[in-house]
Amino acid sequence: MDKASITLTRLQSLIEDALSSLDRIYNVTAEIAELRTNYSGHTYMELADKDESGNITARLKAIIWSKQSRFILPYFQSTTGSPLSEGLSVLVSGRVEYHKIYGISFIITDIDPTFTIGDIAKRRNDIINRLSSEGVIDMNKGLELPLLPESIAVISSDEAAGYGDFTDHLINNLYGYSYRTELFRAVMQGKATSESVVSSFERIADNIGNYDLVVLIRGGGSTTDLSWFDDYNIAYIITQFPIPVITGIGHERDISVADMVAHTSCKTPTAVADFIIELSSDAERRVDYLGKNISRSAREHLGASASKLATLSSALLIKSHAYIYTGKQRVSIYSSRILSESGHFIYRSAERVSNIKNLLTGSSLNYIQTLKKELKSYAGTVAHLNPVNILKRGYSITMKDGKIVKNSSGLIKGDRITNILAEGKIDSEILDISE
Repeated sequence: MDKASITLTRLQSLIEDALSSLDRIYNVTAEIAELRTNYSGHTYMELADKDESGNITARLKAIIWSKQSRFILPYFQSTTGSPLSEGLSVLVSGRVEYHKIYGISFIITDIDPTFTIGDIAKRRNDIINRLSSEGVIDMNKGLELPLLPESIAVISSDEAAGYGDFTDHLINNLYGYSYRTELFRAVMQGKATSESVVSSFERIADNIGNYDLVVLIRGGGSTTDLSWFDDYNIAYIITQFPIPVITGIGHERDISVADMVAHTSCKTPTAVADFIIELSSDAERRVDYLGKNISRSAREHLGASASKLATLSSALLIKSHAYIYTGKQRVSIYSSRILSESGHFIYRSAERVSNIKNLLTGSSLNYIQTLKKELKSYAGTVAHLNPVNILKRGYSITMKDGKIVKNSSGLIKGDRITNILAEGKIDSEILDISE
């Protein structure tokens, strides 16, 4: 079955006819998602709308022809202080144009720079209010500054002039203080700023014990340049950071939200270096002041002690003389008493010794006589029991193999035995044994 059809060109014509009703100037608010300018001076953009979560809900190509670019872009930059760039919210005026090959485009004829400035201010106030309602806006300010900072983590672009000024000023200070700095590279302008700066803070936090301070610095810039630091994520991580954060984002008039929540905000990177040097100088002055106080207190204490010692020495000398005199008198009295008492004691002791001597003499003689009698009795008993005397009474001692025989149980017929008599001995052989 044949179907009715039209050519693509005819369809494009129908679309073009339908869009012809939009042929008028529209004022449109959007965010610049992409931006580029070609060699001919035409500026091409992608405009976008986003919801509260940051998701894109609409996109549209936009063009500023070179004729208008020569006027629109310089005016925008001179008014806002910054060139047109990705991530900015803009109020653009223009018309819808449809091309059969390139599709729908929005041809921009004007941009209102005051809208962009106002949007930046509104976004900044929203962030401040949110941090205040969360109760975190002053958390980093409550941290105590180190008395003598030595190790400093620096978040900046290594190509930024402000970073070079900071390091030169800090290292070549007039006092000769020594510092160790470590650079954590970050994008300091444009839509990548937030993610890059937050990432640097996170890398510092991984080794937080190595640092005394964090410094966030960049060179000078316009209001819109510095608006990248009116960012909730950057501000929030500063409020939660466990060591003080010092900012020197490089502007003289306005302060960013990052400046507001930091422990200390300085106008320029060089001013940050001056602030750190001043911390060290204050510490040196405090040490010097304490040293002088200690020295003065020591001298005062030694003076008071010397005076007290002199008073005590004088009092001790007087008391010691009195004590020695009293002691001499007491020694003299005790000496006389000892001489008197010792004479009596020696006399009584001599009498006791004489009495004991007489008593011992009488007692010892009696004891000796008693012992002699007992000894004589023991001598008679011993003589009576002497084996020689027993043998003389007719007894004999029988021995076998040099051992005394006490009974016949150990003897057999034929054994040789010896009988010892009072006078002489008899060797014999056993012929018979009876019980």
